[in-house]
This record gives sequence, C-alpha cells and structure tokens, in this order.
Amino acid sequence: MAKTLYKNKNLYAVRIGWEMNGNWYPWSVTGTGGYNQSPANYIAVFQRMANIFRANAPGVKIEWSTNWCYTSSYGSSNTPLINYWPGKQYVDIISMDIYEKDQGASNPFSFTAYQGVYI
Repeated sequence: MAKTLYKNKNLYAVRIGWEMNGNWYPWSVTGTGGYNQSPANYIAVFQRMANIFRANAPGVKIEWSTNWCYTSSYGSSNTPLINYWPGKQYVDIISMDIYEKDQGASNPFSFTAYQGVYI
C-alpha cells in the first residue's frame, strides 16, 4: 500500500491506530471491549507502521488521532492521552474524533457544550 501511495504522487495522510483510547477496535488499549493492548504495544506498532510508510512512501503524512472522550463511563480509557503518544518523529498530523450524540449543552461530553471551542 505504501508503495502504491508513493507512485500516485498525491498528498495522503495515513491514520494509524485511530481512537486507540476507546474499546471498540482490536488496537484499543482498554480491556472492556475484549481487547487489551498496552500503551507500550500500541506505540511499538504505531512506530513500526510509521517507519514502513516513511521508507516506502516518503511524502505520506502520518496521523495520530484520539477519540475526544476518554472516560471509562463512555467506553474509553482513563489513561492520559500522552501515554499513547508515539513521538513527534513518527507523527505529522494530530487529530481528534468528536461525535455529536445530541446530549445537549448541559452534558460536559456533548459536542454542543464545546461549540465555539472546536469550531
């Protein structure tokens, strides 16, 4: 895949292990979804994948993306996000997924509550 992206010569971003602080993907670091990856394992795999893409598709940007809500009551880890950080030499783009669940402005985990902060 990396070589194909490189040959195409367009600008691409590759998102490796997104929303790792949730419990819904095999690379998730919480055990509540049946997955139980350690932050150290997540970082090692992220760095390996980033190295593969950098070696085979030098122009591809590497994205590190968390889920916006990282409390266990919402199915995510309470582990601080810095514990998943693979290192600045492996990341070109930092992003965060934010979902509106129509919870209203009174809920601190509602996107509505943060309107004006993120927009």
